[in-house]
Amino acid sequence: MLLITKTNPAKMNFTLLFVLFLTSSSLFHFDLVASFISNSELSSQTVDTWQKRNDIDDSSSSSSSIIWLKKCRTMETMIEMSKDEIGSNGELIRRCHGQALVSKCEGACVSNLRPSIQTPTGLLKECNCCRETSMQTKRIILDNCFDQDGNELIGEKLIITVNEPRHCACFQCTN
Repeated sequence: MLLITKTNPAKMNFTLLFVLFLTSSSLFHFDLVASFISNSELSSQTVDTWQKRNDIDDSSSSSSSIIWLKKCRTMETMIEMSKDEIGSNGELIRRCHGQALVSKCEGACVSNLRPSIQTPTGLLKECNCCRETSMQTKRIILDNCFDQDGNELIGEKLIITVNEPRHCACFQCTN
């Protein structure tokens, strides 16, 4: 993503966000996402979403859809988990499955690309990524267990521990 900010003489702040899509035909397409804030509204309004105006898909149809990009945040998502319990001889004792609600980091962060005479490429890149600020452990119960022959083990449970993000924020991207 490339963010370009420009102020025009009419005292209007324009924030333009370009999103690069690679299609199956290996052609690059740029979509323009814009958010406009007048200086008089700047102190009272916080913009945390951008609207994608033109959706480019792989088909030749001209229909468009709207996609919202949200600020970096912690979200919950339902995932399917599976864990094998292996004996000391390397043989499968049981396989347990289950669903769990876990946290994840998701959203957009502002990044910049601007001209610079101090860098070899002539461009100064400031990339920011949505990442966890802290982690927490969560115990998950997998309650659908099966033996090595695929027979259900009624009443059997396996408790596992996973790490999940507690909070998320925008940080400078690392290479």
